[in-house]
Amino acid sequence: MQIINEIIDKISNKNWKIKIIPIHYLNHLKNSLKETYKIIDNEEFVDFIRNCFNFNINTLFDLGKSIIIIAIPSPQIFLTIRWNNSQRKLTIPPTYIDMRSGINKAEKVLSLILNKNGYNIKRVELPEKLLAVHSGLAEYGKNNICYVEGMGSFCRLVSFVTDIETIDCIWHDLNIMKYCKNCNVCTKRCPTGAIRKDRFLIDGDKCLTYFNERPGRFPEWINASSHHCLVGCLFCQDKCPQNKKFQNNYREYKFFNEKEVRSIINEKAFEHLDSNIKIKLIKLNMDIYYNVLSRNLKVLL
Repeated sequence: MQIINEIIDKISNKNWKIKIIPIHYLNHLKNSLKETYKIIDNEEFVDFIRNCFNFNINTLFDLGKSIIIIAIPSPQIFLTIRWNNSQRKLTIPPTYIDMRSGINKAEKVLSLILNKNGYNIKRVELPEKLLAVHSGLAEYGKNNICYVEGMGSFCRLVSFVTDIETIDCIWHDLNIMKYCKNCNVCTKRCPTGAIRKDRFLIDGDKCLTYFNERPGRFPEWINASSHHCLVGCLFCQDKCPQNKKFQNNYREYKFFNEKEVRSIINEKAFEHLDSNIKIKLIKLNMDIYYNVLSRNLKVLL
């Protein structure tokens, strides 16, 4: 269809990547997710994933005929703060800062084309890594992170449902990149031993990102030297050979003075923060993770 080609051309001109698949593949996606649940031993972690990906297929079928998934390059962030009268540099991994802006940009581009032709589009929450790999948009690394051609793992995935029809496509099996088969960089660098040698799926409930994004005390078995990012973790990505050419994809921010840092560390309620601090946190998408920032900052500083 001409509109489909127009969408693909527009996305490609922005150096983004796109796949458009018939909505009936959501049944395959849900089954794939169920198979993932069966492999995981930790029930608490399974519940955590279910809460993240509780999508209703019947509702999505009512909304549209196709699913659109887009990959947008996303940089890592180097954040300079003041602490104890000196400057400290903190890292925020890729995808975090583009959580809202990536979604908004993609939705705007798609809406302009679809709405003028009488079609609708709606942002949906799906297991986007699974969808990207099954659709052929991405490949899994041994670290269970998505790699997209021309972006490596430094990319943001976003999905939509639309009532435009598309042609059928290939539903790919879940396999790791061929480059990973004789490479163990991520396995050796993982500080918590989450990347397993005996199966494709990592131990997500051991992943530092899992603990870094959830409130509460860090388990005693996590070595304090493992902490290196404000949220998330970069150990399995920063030295990955498939990310080598994208390591210079970063932005630098000189953001928080010492008084502002202390406000966060002292767990001042977000609504009671100075308006300038709130604006800065929102710009970094760290307002979403404000409930863990005090704890994470204390460990890093």
